[in-house]
Amino acid sequence: MLYIFKFHLLDQFQGRIAGSKALLLPALLGNPAGRERFIEDWHDYIHGLGGSKLQDIEQNLMEFFVDSDDAHLILNILWAEFGQVIDNCRGTISDVLPSRLQQLSIRNTKANNWQHPLAPEIPVEDAKFDLAMNFLFPLLKRPGGKVSKGANASPRLFAIKRQLAEHLYHGTPIADPRPLWAELLDTARWHLRDAADNNKPWWEMIHQRKGNKHTPCGTLAGWTRHLARLLHYLDITGVLPMNPEPDLFQPRMEALKPYFTTDSGIDRPEKAFAFLLGILFGKLLQVQGAKKLNVSSNALTWLKRLNLSGRDLPELYIKVRGKLLIYGTEASSDVRELLNDLGRLGTQLGDRIELDTTATCYFLLLGQSITIDVLPSKSDPEGDSTDD
Repeated sequence: MLYIFKFHLLDQFQGRIAGSKALLLPALLGNPAGRERFIEDWHDYIHGLGGSKLQDIEQNLMEFFVDSDDAHLILNILWAEFGQVIDNCRGTISDVLPSRLQQLSIRNTKANNWQHPLAPEIPVEDAKFDLAMNFLFPLLKRPGGKVSKGANASPRLFAIKRQLAEHLYHGTPIADPRPLWAELLDTARWHLRDAADNNKPWWEMIHQRKGNKHTPCGTLAGWTRHLARLLHYLDITGVLPMNPEPDLFQPRMEALKPYFTTDSGIDRPEKAFAFLLGILFGKLLQVQGAKKLNVSSNALTWLKRLNLSGRDLPELYIKVRGKLLIYGTEASSDVRELLNDLGRLGTQLGDRIELDTTATCYFLLLGQSITIDVLPSKSDPEGDSTDD
C-alpha cells in the first residue's frame, strides 16, 4: 500500500501551502460508503484535470477539499522535501475541516474585493487571498535578489508563515502577534534598505507600481497597501481582530475623512497622529525628489531604519515641518489643512505619545503610501514636481 501511494498517488496530493511545497493528506472518516464516494470524486477530479501540468493541480488542490463533506474527511498538511524519500519535515497542520475552508473561501472573496481608500491600487495576482495561503509568500518576501536569499529561506520566517496559516485554517486568534509584527517590520526594513542601496528615485517611496520576481508587491508604498489589506483580512477571519471600541479621530480635511473608518485600523488618536505625519513626511520626500535628492541623502534617514516609537514623533514632526518651511511648501492650501488636523491632534496628545515601535512605523508608512492621494502633485507622477 505504501509503494502504491508513493509511486502512484503522492504527486496528486502535493501542493504549495504558504508558498512552500507540502503534502495535503486527507484522513477519511465515517462509513465505508462515504470513503468510497470520496475516492470516486477524487478520481473524477484528477481525470477532469486531464493533461494539466502538476503546477495546475497544486494550485487547484484546495478547491477540491472545500467541497468535501466534514463527516468523511479532515485534512492534514505536512511540509517536507519530496524526492526519492520524504525528508526534512519542517512543520505540520492537522485537522483542517472542509467547513472552515468554505468559510475562508467566502472571506477571501470579500477581502480581495475590499473597497477602501487604503486598498492597493495595483493588486498583485500572487498576493490575492487564496485557500492555500500562498499570498503570504509575496507579502513576506524580502526584496534584494541574491542579497536577501538567506533571509527569505530562514526557518524563523517559515515558522511565522506556518503558524499564521494554522490560525487561519483553524479560525483561532493569535495570542501574541509580536513575532508576526517583527517579521512584517523586518520586511519593511528590507524595502528601505533596497531603496537606499540601489539609490532608487524618491517616487518609489510614495507611488505604487507593478512588481517583479524580486519585489512582488512593487514599491514600498504598494507593499504597505497590501499589508493594510492583509490586516483587514486577519480581522474578518477572526485571527487578529481590530479594536472593538475604536476612538476614531474626525479630521476636518475632506480628503482625509474616507480613511478614518472602523476597518482602517486607525482607531486611536496616537495612530492618527502617526498616520497624518506619515502623509506629511511623504510630501517632504516628494519635494526633495523634485530637488533631485536621492533616497540615501533625503529625509528617509530620519526614520532610523524603522526603529521609531511614539515618543520620537514630536521630534520627527519638528524636522519635517522645518524643512517644509524652508522649501515654502506650506503655501499649499492642502498642506495647511493637513497641518491644521495634525495640530489638533498634537494639542490633544502632548509631547509624550504612547505608541510602540510596530504601530508607529506601520502608520507612518501607511500615511506615506497615500501621500499622492491626499496631497497630489501638480506634475509628473514620477518625480518632477513643481508644487514646492
